[in-house]
Amino acid sequence: MDKKYYTIYEQLRLSILNGDYTSGSKLPSKRSMADRWGCSVITVASAYALLEQEGYIVSRQRSGYFVCRIDAPAAIKKEVQPLIEHLNTDEQEPAEPLEYSLWFKTVRKVMAERGQELFTRSPNKGCAVLRNAIADYLWRYRGMVAQPRQIIIGSGAEQLYESVIKLLGREKVYGIENPCYEQIKAVYTGEGARVCRLNMGRDGIVSEKLWNEHFDVLHVTPFNSYP
Repeated sequence: MDKKYYTIYEQLRLSILNGDYTSGSKLPSKRSMADRWGCSVITVASAYALLEQEGYIVSRQRSGYFVCRIDAPAAIKKEVQPLIEHLNTDEQEPAEPLEYSLWFKTVRKVMAERGQELFTRSPNKGCAVLRNAIADYLWRYRGMVAQPRQIIIGSGAEQLYESVIKLLGREKVYGIENPCYEQIKAVYTGEGARVCRLNMGRDGIVSEKLWNEHFDVLHVTPFNSYP
């Protein structure tokens, strides 16, 4: 038996039983899952096929794979700890990205159903609905376990850079990409912190610089986003 294919199957099975993938939610594409696990699409397809045979997921033509309704045994629920612990949500605002063609329809629906909530001041760290959605996205499509309480929503990049300094401290040395958006360096140094420039190569930060330079915090931006 292909060990990798079974490992993927088992991880997804437990995630479904534990509720990390809720009923009706869409699984990442086979290509996306293959990139995450560093394997072939065929290996992922085998894992998905087994999950489908056992009734955990269902394939929909040209749409992908979706989680079926599963009532997990109590023993499994106790055994498997949730990866993402969602925040309680007092306010509900749409968090998913919208297609342009659905914009006007969505605006009308939101105004009709939740119009009053649009005038409610958001918490300082951001709306719980959005923070939960980001945590789910990072887990499903990037394989990252980030708790919603670790996620902060800001009004802009510079405000978030300042928040990083306040949270982690001015005494830290911040490793930044070279080249990078110069305002990153300006905010850090303006707040009294030191920066360490890490040269970029074709595939990201040069490994030699990454491991041999001395810094406490690494600031990484989406690859190939600058210049």
